[in-house]
Amino acid sequence: MERISSEQNRRVEEAVKHRGKNDILIVAMDDEEACIAVVRNSGIQVIAELESGKSGKLYESKDVENEYFSRILNVIKALGEDVPILVVGPGFARDRFLSFGREKEPQLFRRAFSGSAGSAGINGVYEALKSGKVDRIVSDNRVITETKLVEKFIEELSRDGAVAYGKEEVIDAINRGAVSHLLILDTIARTEEGEEIISTARNMGSEFTIINSKIEAGKKLEGGLLHFCDLK
Repeated sequence: MERISSEQNRRVEEAVKHRGKNDILIVAMDDEEACIAVVRNSGIQVIAELESGKSGKLYESKDVENEYFSRILNVIKALGEDVPILVVGPGFARDRFLSFGREKEPQLFRRAFSGSAGSAGINGVYEALKSGKVDRIVSDNRVITETKLVEKFIEELSRDGAVAYGKEEVIDAINRGAVSHLLILDTIARTEEGEEIISTARNMGSEFTIINSKIEAGKKLEGGLLHFCDLK
């Protein structure tokens, strides 16, 4: 099985170094070429551009297609990112690759989606961005992430875990540098006090997540003082 090139490896290392919570991996492909790119809040980073080696009847061999798919999969695996994967392109190669990926790496492809596009390669990546597919996936992914965090908090709270709940307790923990992760509702985050809490948490080296008050997970916090932290 062919390894990724040194240049692709450099791009992979750079992508891993700058990974973010809202990253999405796009594979824009057909049976001739594929472009693998990471979409971040800061822009697009192309990781690899591959050719299938399609050559007439030779490409009819399943082994040849599998070798092409394996090279794409190797790049995705090297990224090691637990992010949504959007596979787009014309024709049916994208769906065959999705089936291949789900069979070989079911955990990695558990959040993989298929979408049509008129082009493969970098043009297909930009087409996917313009279509709104990426925005929908980012929105869905954010809901999943926020829900998991809130559920984790509720679980820890029920067994007296390392959490703090309540404005005074949370602010005190932040000021002591005891907070590893702060959850705060968007309705509070938009206030002057909320901005000050987030700023202090960031300065103390804490992570923070703003929870959408309109989703089900956010509504579960409505009855409380709307702050959560995971104590160090």
